[in-house]
Amino acid sequence: MGLFTKKYTPDHILEFINDLPEEERSELKDKFNDLYKAEDEREIDKIEEDEREKTGIKTLKIGYNRVFGYYIEVTKSLISQVPERYIRKQTLSNCERYITEELKSMEATVLGAKDKLCNLEYELFVFLLHQMKLSYYEYHLTHQKL
Repeated sequence: MGLFTKKYTPDHILEFINDLPEEERSELKDKFNDLYKAEDEREIDKIEEDEREKTGIKTLKIGYNRVFGYYIEVTKSLISQVPERYIRKQTLSNCERYITEELKSMEATVLGAKDKLCNLEYELFVFLLHQMKLSYYEYHLTHQKL
């Protein structure tokens, strides 16, 4: 039976929220929220630390902006230490910004999780809206009979 062909009560809606969609939502939220945890727990900090160790560039930073996504920033004075696996992304007056396959993969995972989470939340919103519409319709019919 389809989602909108069965009559749902508030208990059904709570079940719907707490069942599979909630598990999937929880998993996606965990992936997405990994970027916003305490400094020592954040995935991005781990990548940054690993890259500093691998390259020996102590001032290496990982940042994010909406246009370029995640990037590794290296000051111009240390460009000679940048490994070949870094892909140049942007040139600024005092630094260069790069990406790596690992950083692109992490970005795709995080942004994909965010998109899936938004879609699930939208589906839940539409479902609840539909249930409210059905309840209103039943209320209206009952009111007319009185």
